[in-house]
Amino acid sequence: MTVPDAKLQPDILPIAEGWEQAKHVLKHLYRREERWDLVVPKLPSGLRKRALDAGCTLIDRVQEGSDERETLCDTCQKLVQADHDAYYGPAYMQSVRTAPLYKRVGVLKDDAQLQALVGDNAVFVVATRASAGRSAQVISAYRIAPPGRPEQWQPAQFLRKAIDRFKDKTSLAKKAGSP
Repeated sequence: MTVPDAKLQPDILPIAEGWEQAKHVLKHLYRREERWDLVVPKLPSGLRKRALDAGCTLIDRVQEGSDERETLCDTCQKLVQADHDAYYGPAYMQSVRTAPLYKRVGVLKDDAQLQALVGDNAVFVVATRASAGRSAQVISAYRIAPPGRPEQWQPAQFLRKAIDRFKDKTSLAKKAGSP
């Protein structure tokens, strides 16, 4: 049994530890075009290079869409976990916390068991919906790049793209608010 639309779960768990979490850090946090530096205060520069130096050699395969489960070397796994806990996780959980304030929580049109959220920081979050005995949980979080060159992008452009994606993907599009 799922939670009714009017009661989309506000208490959502972060992405589960392990391969799924690592895959999303590799795919999104280390992707230059997502400009996490506009969301995360004091985000170190060169995260991708640091990850490659730590043995995270599969970044390109993951960013190109490979879903094949991979075993990470210990150094890479520890770095990815630390980057999730310090940067990626707090950023997408901020979006989860602030999305209800802007009425940007909705059921995905293509899968009623999933919800989309967009908070004040323009992170597009997809989460499961809570059901009897199961908490809601983030399954993906990313930023949608606007057109143009990454070094010229501004936070407002990312927010516009995230809101547009939210309106396109959810069944609550008519109720979606803007900042």
